[in-house]
Amino acid sequence: MTKKTKITIISILVIILIVGCIIFFPKKSDNLTLTNIQSNVILSKTSEKNLKQLYGKPKKRNTNIHDVNKKYYYSDGLEGTINDNLDNYWNEMRYDKKAPLKDTRNYDYYLEYSGKNLGVNYVRFFFWKDRVYDIQFGNKIVNENAAKKDKYLKKILPYEG
Repeated sequence: MTKKTKITIISILVIILIVGCIIFFPKKSDNLTLTNIQSNVILSKTSEKNLKQLYGKPKKRNTNIHDVNKKYYYSDGLEGTINDNLDNYWNEMRYDKKAPLKDTRNYDYYLEYSGKNLGVNYVRFFFWKDRVYDIQFGNKIVNENAAKKDKYLKKILPYEG
């Protein structure tokens, strides 16, 4: 076997290994679905570290308090948003009953995530005292196939936002 043949075989094996890793070891953001959030996030208990372990690095971390609270209170400026249509989701959301009640209107920061299996364009986790106290989903379905597979989103399809 010539040196050139050995290099070619090794190169092919390395490419197969890399492709195999991509296929068999999905990114943490692939776990990001409304159903998965419902199962794993506990309001007033889940920390930023917990979110990063579950879903990887966020797309955005916003610490500008004015902007954070503007995004929260005036998210899309519309009635009848996806968040408004997820009644069952919010009724089933878990929270830590021992945690302190949020004593201010303002949140400290938010983390924004997106992912191919989320179905909507983003999810924002709003933090107060380093714990998630609220969640906001984007108002645009960007992956209808993912939305059809999600326990909560499929109940509101077709969504005209």
